[in-house]
Amino acid sequence: MICRRADTVLALSEWHAASLRRSGIPARVWPSGITLPANWPARRRTKSAAPVRFLYVGRVVPEKNVLLLLRAFSLLVATGIEVELVIAGTGRALDEAKTFARQRESPRGPVSWRSPAR
Repeated sequence: MICRRADTVLALSEWHAASLRRSGIPARVWPSGITLPANWPARRRTKSAAPVRFLYVGRVVPEKNVLLLLRAFSLLVATGIEVELVIAGTGRALDEAKTFARQRESPRGPVSWRSPAR
């Protein structure tokens, strides 16, 4: 399971984070709807050989708001931090999300797409 290789897995609820922790996966809660302070990130990441990697696993459908994730990712790329985003999932909004990402993609912030194994 890919989650076991992560330093931390972000969950949208305490229930989900606790469920992941019971399975031995390091998790913490990252509630949706967060308003970040204007000076975020207050501390710049030092240059490293590896980019910060983000992983979304789930359905790519309007109710999951993957376009919001892609918008937020674009803002993060604009800060100059080297990042990558992997989206693993399928759904009726997949083509729209891929088009949206291609229009905003930067060499420093690639978005890659994976289909779940069947």
